[in-house]
Amino acid sequence: MSLFGRKKKTDTEPITTLITFGSWQGEPIVWRILRNEGNRMYLFSEYVIDGMPFNKEAFQGNEFEHSDIHWWLNSPFRYDAFSEKEERRIIGEVSLLSLEDYKIIPYRIGKVTEYARSKDLACSFMTGGDGEEGIFSPDAAMWWLRDPAPNRQDAALIIGYDGVLFTDGMGVIMPHGGIRPAMWIKSFDISDYDNKYVRITLNDGSSHEGFCTYDNAEYCEVEFGGDEDALEIGDDLFYYSTIKKVELLNEMQGEDNV
Repeated sequence: MSLFGRKKKTDTEPITTLITFGSWQGEPIVWRILRNEGNRMYLFSEYVIDGMPFNKEAFQGNEFEHSDIHWWLNSPFRYDAFSEKEERRIIGEVSLLSLEDYKIIPYRIGKVTEYARSKDLACSFMTGGDGEEGIFSPDAAMWWLRDPAPNRQDAALIIGYDGVLFTDGMGVIMPHGGIRPAMWIKSFDISDYDNKYVRITLNDGSSHEGFCTYDNAEYCEVEFGGDEDALEIGDDLFYYSTIKKVELLNEMQGEDNV
């Protein structure tokens, strides 16, 4: 039984699909899709990709939004890990997993990338104890959650080498805390459909066909007062958040459906 009790299988069970998106220190970043909500997905790094203290100094506290690790995820990491095209798909900020999401993930041991191993983040250990049969688990690292420790202002929650939560957390200046980023991304890049003949299906179930042009968020803000990417078909403008899916057609298919 897990720390939080036996899990019941429900419709909200994490999706098992793995994808690659971006790269870090020469290695593709592998992500597990934790949620798939049509036109957006919540991703969680399958591996510990790097490591650092939650904060460099204990007096900085344990609020993730004001932490060094938050700055690192959304500045040097984000700028170096993703191409301009990939960056357009990221929704909001890059974060760490929350305690609530930790409770539902199926694989909690922090496997490491080659780069993370080179930084001496990994430890080999035996699981089990008190008479239980042990299982050798190589190359696992501790990894940070974004939640503060419950009773200490200088500690944040962290997952141990065996995948079990340290309920009292670990001091924020601990240098070997692993990083497993988490973030929302758009499920597809609508810029791929610029100057193409498409069928756009909206969240309300309606569909629209025709040659479309892609408008980035900056253009939409100036021209239409919007703040996100969009596709135009004729005089109609469709913002990404309203689009459920886009299908690439050819002009003859469009004529057949008239």
